[in-house]
Amino acid sequence: MNQMDKVLATNLRRIRQEKKMSLDVLADQTGVSKSMLGQIERGESNPTVTTIGKIMEGLRVSFEDLIAVRESQVTITSLSESNIYREKKDSYLVRTIFPYQKMKFFEAYECTIMPGATMTGIANHSDATECCTVIEGEGELIVFDEIFPIKKGDSARAATERGLLYRNSGTEVFRLQIIVSHNKAGV
Repeated sequence: MNQMDKVLATNLRRIRQEKKMSLDVLADQTGVSKSMLGQIERGESNPTVTTIGKIMEGLRVSFEDLIAVRESQVTITSLSESNIYREKKDSYLVRTIFPYQKMKFFEAYECTIMPGATMTGIANHSDATECCTVIEGEGELIVFDEIFPIKKGDSARAATERGLLYRNSGTEVFRLQIIVSHNKAGV
């Protein structure tokens, strides 16, 4: 069974159960046999476009409703397995915790900045806000030449319209988590 068959099987079964329909009732409303619907729900059949159309019409759902991958209620991300988003040797390292997703409007990163190094903000457009929490060390958030000292346990929020810079002003590693909040969809 391929991934699309699994998704279709799961969604068809879920939608049918949410509508409190038996396979018999669904067969009557779609014109698709009960045995074929059962095979689709078990991922044992690869239905034709015509069959999917009949199911959509009978259930009164869109094609997307049948093929959309539903996001789990819980997502666990291991920092050791996360992708490197940006890196400058002996200066800083940015790992993606939660990448940008359309309609989520945020992304999350873990940043490590070495002593004396600087790093520009994460957002690459002016219509966002960066929220950071210092996990380790101390440094500075620089917003349009204004310097804001931040240390372990501090959190800061700044609009990105004027550009942001993070600087490690200490002698130890400066580690922070940054959440980028997008103010508009599709940015």
